[in-house]
Amino acid sequence: MRFTSKGGGEADTMTMNIIYRDWGKPVGITAPPERLLTDEL
Repeated sequence: MRFTSKGGGEADTMTMNIIYRDWGKPVGITAPPERLLTDEL
């Protein structure tokens, strides 16, 4: 996956390698505390 920011100046690029394990197994997701949430970009 490649990500290029669209901020001012030169673009920064990030490359990620993602490994999926236990594909198809049930998961439990807990929401983060409200103090860690933001809608700022």
